[in-house]
Amino acid sequence: MKTLFFIIFLILLNPAFIFKFVIDKVAIYSHLSYFAYYVFLLFLYYGLMFYVILSLVKNYREIVRYFKANYRNYLLLLAAVILSISAAEAILRVRNILSRTKPSYVVGHEFKFTSTKNSLGFRDEEFTKIKPKGVYRVFLIGDSFVEGVVSAEDTLDRMLEKKFGQDGLNWEVYNLGISGSGPSGYFLVAQEFRNYQPDLIIVSIVVDNDIERTREPGSRSSPEILNRLEGFLYRLQGNSLLAKTIKDFFRSLDTKVGIVMSDSGIDKSYAKLLFDNKISPFTFKRANFGDNQLYYDQIVKCFYNDGAFREHILLIKHLYKDVPFLLLINPDRIQVNTRYLEVLKKIGFVFNGDKPVDRKIQDAIISWAKENSIECLDILPLMLTTANEGFFYPLDGHYTAQGNSFVVDSIYDKIKQSVFLKK
Repeated sequence: MKTLFFIIFLILLNPAFIFKFVIDKVAIYSHLSYFAYYVFLLFLYYGLMFYVILSLVKNYREIVRYFKANYRNYLLLLAAVILSISAAEAILRVRNILSRTKPSYVVGHEFKFTSTKNSLGFRDEEFTKIKPKGVYRVFLIGDSFVEGVVSAEDTLDRMLEKKFGQDGLNWEVYNLGISGSGPSGYFLVAQEFRNYQPDLIIVSIVVDNDIERTREPGSRSSPEILNRLEGFLYRLQGNSLLAKTIKDFFRSLDTKVGIVMSDSGIDKSYAKLLFDNKISPFTFKRANFGDNQLYYDQIVKCFYNDGAFREHILLIKHLYKDVPFLLLINPDRIQVNTRYLEVLKKIGFVFNGDKPVDRKIQDAIISWAKENSIECLDILPLMLTTANEGFFYPLDGHYTAQGNSFVVDSIYDKIKQSVFLKK
């Protein structure tokens, strides 16, 4: 029985999990005590693994007899666990479906708005597969920057429709933004709507968080059956509302516990806003990384070393190979204006010489895009040539209505100068 307990312990407390926390905590707090604590856990893990292996070798006959005598109980336990997980998933999905079309009131420290979604879960009116005659249909795919942290009339899709409507053009822009998504999620959305007859695809990326560090399952040299199993489990957890709920809860909890345990000098008033859920915990998580130029240097390395971002953008382009494609590259606020630095310092951001973060990541993306015949719209240089006050929420980091308006004007100018409308 002790051996069984240790096996379960080893499954839950695996080296990848510990290693993640070693990296996180050292980067966040730079405390030797945290590093020593997690190194101790590593030694404990491998010590227990050695003990389990010895126990299995010495007592394998006893273990086999035990499981033979009690296998029915374990099967019942497994069935109960599966049923419980399935019931929880079903309840969350029913709740999600019932609440989709009901208005939700979003209140943060820097914004307040009402959000209404269609039956498919997107912040837009109902979609139709059949395109009306004379309509120019645009897919705007992205994350919360596309979904919008603004009132409905100030989202990118509504503003684009209005902008081109002034020219007498009948534009229909689908808001296909999903908060918290990334390029792998963008590809799934693109697949879902591939039969909706778009005339233009705009994929919106944010340099701060869209350079994915995950790889597609099955990309390593493993036996085919293991690749298939890994791919199935990857898609299963990716589509599970229960998994997402648990993941978001522990991410938020980890950030809040980290703030309580750290002595990083975070302004108490902002810490209170975090615990009142008025500021996203993920903002604090990013803040705790350390020097933000170093953070972006690592993003550039990730872009070159991990093909997940590039692979999924190319998959979307190839999926719509006969449709014009535009990659919209959105900057981080700390690349645009130093006024944001002072506010962000209060929640733990660290800047090298109080200078804006450089544009190496934009240059890397654009260079790669040119090699693959992908048209880009880089918003950063356009913003730097204007009085760019008020384009971002200082803490939250999303575009304000003013920021969305600037981006829409930039898309409008780009498209008017291009061949996208010449069909």
